[in-house]
Amino acid sequence: MGRARSRRPSRRLLWPGAAASGRTYRHRPHRRPLQPLRLPGDSVTRRLRARLHRRPQGDARGFPLSHHRLHRRCLLPAGCRFHLLRDRHAEHDRGAPVAGRGGEHEGSAGGRGVHLWLPDAYEHAPSSVNSLIAPVMTKVAAYAMLRMFLSVFPPGYLSGTVPIADALLVLGLIGIVFGSVAAAGQTDIRRMLAYSSISQLAFIAVGIGLGTPLALAAALLHVVNHAAMKATLFLATASVRFRVGLQRTHNLAGLGPRMPLTMGAFAVGSVAMVGIPPTAGFFSKWYMVQAGVDEGQWIVVAVVLLSSLLTAVYLFKVLEQVYLRPAKPEPSTHHDDEHDSPGESASHPVEQQAMRPVVERAREAPLDVWLPLVLLGAATVVLGVFNVVIMEHVLLPGVS
Repeated sequence: MGRARSRRPSRRLLWPGAAASGRTYRHRPHRRPLQPLRLPGDSVTRRLRARLHRRPQGDARGFPLSHHRLHRRCLLPAGCRFHLLRDRHAEHDRGAPVAGRGGEHEGSAGGRGVHLWLPDAYEHAPSSVNSLIAPVMTKVAAYAMLRMFLSVFPPGYLSGTVPIADALLVLGLIGIVFGSVAAAGQTDIRRMLAYSSISQLAFIAVGIGLGTPLALAAALLHVVNHAAMKATLFLATASVRFRVGLQRTHNLAGLGPRMPLTMGAFAVGSVAMVGIPPTAGFFSKWYMVQAGVDEGQWIVVAVVLLSSLLTAVYLFKVLEQVYLRPAKPEPSTHHDDEHDSPGESASHPVEQQAMRPVVERAREAPLDVWLPLVLLGAATVVLGVFNVVIMEHVLLPGVS
């Protein structure tokens, strides 16, 4: 995969998303319905890469190759740039174009195996960019995969000569477990949410792999639900960084009473991610479990339940710090704890004892920050309450 070496951003990385997508719109008619969804992802990715390439050279963590370079050098050449699918009447008896195109979307969505760009992007990107990447960019790639298999290929293609459905199912199950376990081991809250996104997006791949109308509808429902849930969590994290500059989970102790709206919305998003009714996350997982039972895929049921348990482990750990632990004195006068290490401490123990905790100086974010956060938190509940309407009148008729 490699890492980007140049400190200077290339001009190509600064092109607007519209210019990058214009050629596709003219020469790829079958992709025109997806162009409005691709514009935000292209623009955000280019701006993010340009910003990250300006990081100091001493930062050894670097930035992995983005999905744009990945699909140009590896995935799309393997798929022959999808030339066999210039129109819906093309020949559909080969698996290389599907593998290449599906691999490109899998990389854009942060799927297991091509996920290396996602945690670093979420950790180092500005908080405002994170709040857009989480609900928009990765979901566009997931939606593109669903749209490709539903609209471009004939029925039964996923289970044809090339076992695409089986591959997606296996990779999705592995991705769910991998993302959940990796998230449970993180102390940086943004990296935790990044690995959580890998797990949740693998859930969508499982729905495509099952291939039944109920599973595909559950995957589409999870695209919408996860966008609302993860946007809530990332916007709450951005609000915390805006006020106190902290992003390590062990430094958030006692923050709940100081920022009640922000941390309340974070709690709602966490409950929805775990899948507790009546939040949105419960119902998309419920429909996926039901689809697995109908197909006799009990491993899907077990992995979905295990994923909910692991999600509770790493998100409730944050809620425990926020609501049940007392605030700790901050050993450094710097608010941003991005480069803190467990061994760092104040040079004078007396000063450390007398220093007022950073969390105690925190206050609620301004209106233009907490209002969209509260609305997103409410959306996770509203989507859960009206899940039957969405499934029966929108999603199931569409996939059938």
